[in-house]
Amino acid sequence: MYVEWHDLGEPEALVIEGVGSGSQAPSRHEVLVVWVEAPESTTVARGLERDGERARSRWDRWRADERELFATEDTKQRADLHVDGAPTLAHDPERQFVAIRGALRGALD
Repeated sequence: MYVEWHDLGEPEALVIEGVGSGSQAPSRHEVLVVWVEAPESTTVARGLERDGERARSRWDRWRADERELFATEDTKQRADLHVDGAPTLAHDPERQFVAIRGALRGALD
């Protein structure tokens, strides 16, 4: 649900974040699509930690809708960069990310 409109003018660069941001409809405007992947148990735990146990039923609906959207939009396969959202490798999360091996398309080489 959209709440309000914000006129951004014409920024030099614009980062749009969210489940639907990698959908096919806006793809002609995209320069880079990043797919962040983590186990469902991790994402649910993070969401419940943030939103509280009262949000569990909302998370159940969200996960089902999200799976359907990603399948319909082919989001993961269309992404330019795949990032591990629950990495086990040591890294500085303030300055580094962990990419999933082999998940960079030619545009980033």
